Amino acid sequence: MTPKGKAKELVIKYLRLQEKDSYNWFNKGLAKQCALIAVDEILKTRPGFPYPDDVGLEINGIFNIINYPTIYWKEVKQEIEKL
Repeated sequence: MTPKGKAKELVIKYLRLQEKDSYNWFNKGLAKQCALIAVDEILKTRPGFPYPDDVGLEINGIFNIINYPTIYWKEVKQEIEKL
């Protein structure tokens, strides 16, 4: 799924909470804030946090660069902010 698609999906999931509740205060702005919090939590719990996006790892004497999916989630966060 593209970052833009994931951003829309997350915001819509939080917007749907309004339909399940009798409260009318849940709006798109609040849904965006909730989605941003969720993405921030994903970024915080990724392996290697708080190290940079690219983390070196030596396996069997070979040094490898591992790129965790932080770039994807950062793009999702940017797309949520645009909504």
